[in-house]
Amino acid sequence: MKLLRSAGLILLGLLMSLAVLPVYPSIQGVTNGNIARIVVEFDDGSTQVFLPSGGGLPTPPVQPTPSATASATERPPLVIPTVTPEPTPTPETGCWITATGNVNVRGGPGTSYAVIAVAPLGSITRALARSADGGWYKVWWFPKNAYGWTSAAYWTPEGVCTGLPTESIGVWIGTGAYLQEILSLGETLKATGIQPVATVYGYDEMMTWLVDKGWTVVARPWIGDCPYFNTGPERNAEEWVDKAVAALAGRKYTWLSLSNECLFPDAEYAATWIRAAIREAERLGVPRLVPVVWSTGHPELSDVPTLAAAYQDATIPVCWGINVYSAIEGLPLSLLDDYTAWTTFRYRLYRADLHGVPLCVTEFAAGRGSTPPDFEDMRRWVQMTRGEFLFATAWYDSLPYAQWAQANLRGQLAQLALALIDPPM
Repeated sequence: MKLLRSAGLILLGLLMSLAVLPVYPSIQGVTNGNIARIVVEFDDGSTQVFLPSGGGLPTPPVQPTPSATASATERPPLVIPTVTPEPTPTPETGCWITATGNVNVRGGPGTSYAVIAVAPLGSITRALARSADGGWYKVWWFPKNAYGWTSAAYWTPEGVCTGLPTESIGVWIGTGAYLQEILSLGETLKATGIQPVATVYGYDEMMTWLVDKGWTVVARPWIGDCPYFNTGPERNAEEWVDKAVAALAGRKYTWLSLSNECLFPDAEYAATWIRAAIREAERLGVPRLVPVVWSTGHPELSDVPTLAAAYQDATIPVCWGINVYSAIEGLPLSLLDDYTAWTTFRYRLYRADLHGVPLCVTEFAAGRGSTPPDFEDMRRWVQMTRGEFLFATAWYDSLPYAQWAQANLRGQLAQLALALIDPPM
């Protein structure tokens, strides 16, 4: 008991020294007075394993100061710790990677990005995504309270690592968008290791063209935003899926976005509707599904557990869709205050209740989406939210829509690219 009390005090001191507060710390494997490991799980799902330094009590991994110029192997000449890490069981879910040396963690997927930390030999962390070329892992490096990228060549993967998503960001596209300008945006993003993605509404030919060029395409068929909820949820969902799939017949796409900013009768109806939509999409061979895209300020926080449970049994990839706006004209997209915590950043209030269902953004913009784009504001938002979404698409590139005409990005995608790339600092 004295050992556990002492270990608990040291663990508390260790956690308080970190830049970000973790949750669910646990001491594992106390045997003959020695502690095998401390596992610290964070509210974003990432986990860090601390190993003892020989005396039975844990010490945090030493973060050496990286040299100004790292070696080509991404392993700077650092003193290798003398502790031999214990084997860690393969996790049941997620992709976990173990450093095979002292490995740089950088601000982006490439050696041109600054080193933000050095992962010591034996470090274990969760891989959240891979770069478009497959050569870099995205990780949450909690000692720096930041997302980072690290060369996949110097980590051993364990767990469920096949099909890791690529970081995807891009633009919402409607009829009248310029194909060559969009393709140029895609090439710029790919050159920095980012997978280009487009939410395409009604422009069916564009879907196929972009898939053939290596884009991720989120298809919104031209059938309206929402069904009439005038029948039972199961029948209603099945008929809506059938209608969407029929509208996209012969087109190529990566994700099907099924409904947009709908007001369901209640949470139970919505959950049953989502389950039925997923089952019908699976039956019809839909590759990936965003059943619902929630508007700013929705859903009610108390409804999230009921809604999230509807996604858990899916046999195809599914995503929790949201549109991100600050909701008041004049409020920047990147502003985080007591108001925007409930609008722009509302998802942060409930994401722990999603239990691993990824977040996807089909529209993001300042205000209500009707003001001219502020690319510096977009850049700040991208920096603030990197790694939080499976994909995100900026609003919008199309023929001008009446009340949103000033927000149109057509002819400005080169400026958008600079904002989305989030260049190394």
